Amino acid sequence: MLKSSDIIYEDDTDLAFGRVLPNLLESLQEAGAEISHLVPLPSLIASSLSTELLRLKTDQFVVHTSLKLATHLFQKAQEMKMMEKDYVWIVTNTITDFIHSLDVTTINSMQGVLRVKNFFLESSSKFLQFKERFQKKFSVNYPEEGNNEPGISAVEAYAALWAVSHTLSRRNMPFAEKSKLYLDKISFVDFNGLTGRVQVINKKLTPSHVFGVVNAIGKSYRWNLEFSSH
Repeated sequence: MLKSSDIIYEDDTDLAFGRVLPNLLESLQEAGAEISHLVPLPSLIASSLSTELLRLKTDQFVVHTSLKLATHLFQKAQEMKMMEKDYVWIVTNTITDFIHSLDVTTINSMQGVLRVKNFFLESSSKFLQFKERFQKKFSVNYPEEGNNEPGISAVEAYAALWAVSHTLSRRNMPFAEKSKLYLDKISFVDFNGLTGRVQVINKKLTPSHVFGVVNAIGKSYRWNLEFSSH
């Protein structure tokens, strides 16, 4: 059974963090975790981070915030010696999925953190081919950027564009007729993409519900566990 944990989340009505908090708490409790304390952090927090960290009541924390807030949080935690072996930090995919875009100094402040990440088979030939094309294109368009790794957002955007391009296959039709045909056809999109099954339900692409727990090793990581949220 998991130890008692403090839940640190970003308290911003314009973002999804607070809205999904009930689902996060339910999932943790189903996994046998005890929730000790809820710690809401405003998005524009600065000097009060030290005070907020001192309010924590346990040595195990689950962090569900934006990447920007998480970087400030872990830098401050490192300064306060709260990233050492006596502490356990777990971050959700809202942070992990974008860590590849951070600089080395920031990533170093998050070493040892357990991370939940959207899972897809990164060794598949389909993804490796996409990755090669993405890196070549990105390096040409943004030569000043040192990191050209495709994150989950790039992969999901590719899946969405692939679905649209294959739906708009008929040409030489009146616009109104083509628009109706598109709406009808997009409702039946169902194929295996880079992240697995891509499906449209109620005219929206369904999100991935397969995640993994990873250990960080510099900018790379090692998968420890794969699970589904269903």
